[in-house]
Amino acid sequence: MNTPKDESQTRKVLRSSNQAGDYIGLGIQFAVTIFLCLIGGWWLDQKLSTVPLFLFLGTFLGAGGGFYSFYKRLMNIEKKRQEQEKR
Repeated sequence: MNTPKDESQTRKVLRSSNQAGDYIGLGIQFAVTIFLCLIGGWWLDQKLSTVPLFLFLGTFLGAGGGFYSFYKRLMNIEKKRQEQEKR
């Protein structure tokens, strides 16, 4: 039989795992964005024979775009967390 204390503990564990999933997703998205832009830059370099140019541009573009997306999602997660704490 579940007691109120057990249910409270279960909710805390579920909330923590949900938050951890959000942060893990952020890291994966950031890494994938950089990787895809890097591969795109490498592919353009191979096609245009401009060896390091687009590789570097793709990497920096991916890092910038990834960081922007990372920041926006992090702020949304923080806002959601603060709203939950108010309840």
